[in-house]
Amino acid sequence: MDVIGEWLSAARVNGTVFSRSELSEPWGLEYPAAPRIAFHVISRGRAYLRLPRRARPIALGQGDIVLLGSGQGHELLSSPDGESENLLTYLGRHPLGRNRTLRYGGGGSPTVMICGAYSLDAANAATLLSVLPTVVHLPAELTATSPVQATLALLLHEMTLAEHAGDAVLSRLVDVLLIYVLRAWAESRPVGAQGWLVALRDPELSATLARIHEKPAHAWTVDSLAAEAGASRSAVARKFATTVGEAPLAYVTRWRMTLAARLLVDTTLPIATVAARVGYTSEFAFNRAFSRVRGVAPGRWRAQSATA
Repeated sequence: MDVIGEWLSAARVNGTVFSRSELSEPWGLEYPAAPRIAFHVISRGRAYLRLPRRARPIALGQGDIVLLGSGQGHELLSSPDGESENLLTYLGRHPLGRNRTLRYGGGGSPTVMICGAYSLDAANAATLLSVLPTVVHLPAELTATSPVQATLALLLHEMTLAEHAGDAVLSRLVDVLLIYVLRAWAESRPVGAQGWLVALRDPELSATLARIHEKPAHAWTVDSLAAEAGASRSAVARKFATTVGEAPLAYVTRWRMTLAARLLVDTTLPIATVAARVGYTSEFAFNRAFSRVRGVAPGRWRAQSATA
């Protein structure tokens, strides 16, 4: 069970390449905030990522990848203290055209970037963003022998096709890239780091998470989850609390409500049927759990989603 893939699927994450940017020093572009996961790949040269409320810019080198999971606005520049122009303002004067190539700068040393974004379905966007890091920076040396670089090579190849004949392939490669990037980022975290992505490195926690995702409607207890992982009850409870950041059964409930939110939007199934699909024999208990996690009753959630 691919836990990362399950979360991305539940949130209907779809990737798209926005542009291939050819930038010559000095240059600087401001990317406005938007409800999405932005990504940038430095295929040649270097750049600096400047974020609000962060004291120092992040230096990006050739082959580096950066994801911005919070949808926050950000700047990419040729120097850490440079000035930037709003991307949308620039594109108003210089549309991309059919080849999606953005050219900008003063004529100095060149940098080439692949920029894009992952759209998020409103039903589960907030939940997914809450479990993703705000910024994921993968230096090239961390992915040199990983599937990330192989996927990037294919992505760059598709970007060179005339008139983007490979658009269908591009979108799939970008989706695969996100999974590989998150896996690689989780593997690179230091000992003691927190989050469910990091938890996937631990054999016991990984097994526990996989069982939860595989059988969300099962009547899980901490004891039964520990048995599935081949660990003691106390070990699973302790590791969940310190690494995932919540108790095992709290995670079970959150995942069930994520699936329920998807079913309420995608289907016309009665609420009692949705409740049973995610492990509740009582519609009342399901309504109470859903309202607690999502802040609104299931029926209201469905109605609001229909008019969104």
